[in-house]
Amino acid sequence: MTIRKLIPSEAAQLREHLSRLTSEERSLRFMGALNDVAVEEHCERINWFQSLVIGFFDSGVLRGAAELQRADQRFPFLCEVAISVETPWQDQGIATELLRRVLVIARNRGARALQLNCFADNYRMQHVAQKFGARFHSRAGVSEGHIPTPAPTCSSLLQEMIDDAFGWVAAAIDGAARPAPAHVSPS
Repeated sequence: MTIRKLIPSEAAQLREHLSRLTSEERSLRFMGALNDVAVEEHCERINWFQSLVIGFFDSGVLRGAAELQRADQRFPFLCEVAISVETPWQDQGIATELLRRVLVIARNRGARALQLNCFADNYRMQHVAQKFGARFHSRAGVSEGHIPTPAPTCSSLLQEMIDDAFGWVAAAIDGAARPAPAHVSPS
């Protein structure tokens, strides 16, 4: 299992991951139905200078993601997160680990809280967020959860550095373990 921050050149992998989500998963992720064109537009609109994406990779393929964005301009600011995990990789703690890492990053960036919006009947996502102290308020079929983030500490900064180091080392090992594509010589 490799979990690491994505870089802007990996936006296509995020688009492919979001496109592989079932219609139900896509509806839960975006709080409404989105077709492939809308998913592509979403990925193109990501401002990689103000947003951050953490990805879960299996055999080099992005299978889960947590998108972290700034939700307001006040200081300390509020961050918003959206998490998606493809069906075969659900119920393995991946969403929990993605959220844990996003919380560390938001904390280290000085966020006052992390906001998570989901349908009121999305109990799985609410359960994951409640592990980190989320408090949900529901209205009109939508639940909005907030997880307060304390000030950064040396420990939280170190945790992010360790997560980054392990993520990139695992990615390098995973890349080295996969066979190189077969070279096809021109006829």
